Amino acid sequence: MSLRSIVIGVLLCGFAANAGAQAESSGVFSKAPDEEARRLYKAGSERFDARDFTNAATMFQHAYELSHRKELLYNIGVCHRELGELEPALDSFRQYLAFAGPDGNNAEAVRQQIADLERLVPAKLEVHSRGKTAHLTLDGTAAGNTPFATTLPAGTHVLVASGAGPEDRLSLALVAGERRLVEVGRAPRTKLWVGVGVGAAVLVIAGVVTVSILATRPAELHPGTLDPQIINVR
Repeated sequence: MSLRSIVIGVLLCGFAANAGAQAESSGVFSKAPDEEARRLYKAGSERFDARDFTNAATMFQHAYELSHRKELLYNIGVCHRELGELEPALDSFRQYLAFAGPDGNNAEAVRQQIADLERLVPAKLEVHSRGKTAHLTLDGTAAGNTPFATTLPAGTHVLVASGAGPEDRLSLALVAGERRLVEVGRAPRTKLWVGVGVGAAVLVIAGVVTVSILATRPAELHPGTLDPQIINVR
């Protein structure tokens, strides 16, 4: 049974309720936002069925801005997923779950989609050294010299740096979509120091600096890899 049949939306009733709430707060009854949201949803569904996911996502987004129907967030996520835009897809699915709740309609299926997509988003590792060039080994295999950059699947990886001072051995637990910056090499030994800023965290242990930045470019996913189905919002 598809998600389209599992979840029966209530968009038309929701649009009407939204218009009524606006009328009550403003004292003027107007169905213009309600009618426009309904029109955009129907147009977006037609574009989706034609596999025009870019325009479908745009129309669903405009309909959501007018109606705030959570089902539209799911539909936006499906469009981004089919376009290979994994980060926006994950954002939309997570927003949908936040509104639907852990026990909401098809919540378990959405959680599984999120988990599947997170495995497709690689982490990016960059390693730099202070002064001398450092020789790197990653997960037991020679990786090259600093400066060094690569993408890795989420999970724990072991980085060994030598030649730029005392050997540094780091166990890096990388999160999907993370950008990790590591600086190795000779430096005054320090105690543990942690700093957190907007979108990043800095950790210094015994002179080794690691910076974690969670905002990165989306990974590529071939369109059509996952069966495209949206929630039918009525």
